[in-house]
Amino acid sequence: MDYTDRADNLGTREFFKPKTGNYIVTFLGEGKPTMGTFNKGEPNERTVPQLEFRIKIDGQEYTWTVTEAKAFNSLYGQIILLGRYHGSLEGKTIHMTVQGDGKKRVYMIQEATELVAKAGEDRKNKTEQPKETPQEGGSAIDKFFNEKAGEAG
Repeated sequence: MDYTDRADNLGTREFFKPKTGNYIVTFLGEGKPTMGTFNKGEPNERTVPQLEFRIKIDGQEYTWTVTEAKAFNSLYGQIILLGRYHGSLEGKTIHMTVQGDGKKRVYMIQEATELVAKAGEDRKNKTEQPKETPQEGGSAIDKFFNEKAGEAG
């Protein structure tokens, strides 16, 4: 291990903390699982799973942590759907709009809009069908991915 090199890089990470606005974000690698702590030292302190990405915006490199979520339209959900669609996020560029602040912050990734709609449609179709009857022909999201793969090939 090169301790000198590692020591020189201590404290050099700049975290991306988006404010309201539009961003063009390029992923420099895949997300790495990590844990984030919120309200550190407070009675309501909690630790949650996150993905940590290295990204580039306007020529500047940042570290960006995205907290795991369960909704397709969450920032995490949009990024995961994009990763699934492309097979990798490394080198991919997204156009993201951020609105609001705090807990009312909303992230919209232009490239994920159709993926989120298809995933939501798939979820709706699954809840409307009887449990013992499988959906014919696969899910809407799987059909979407298959159609896109056919267009690319």
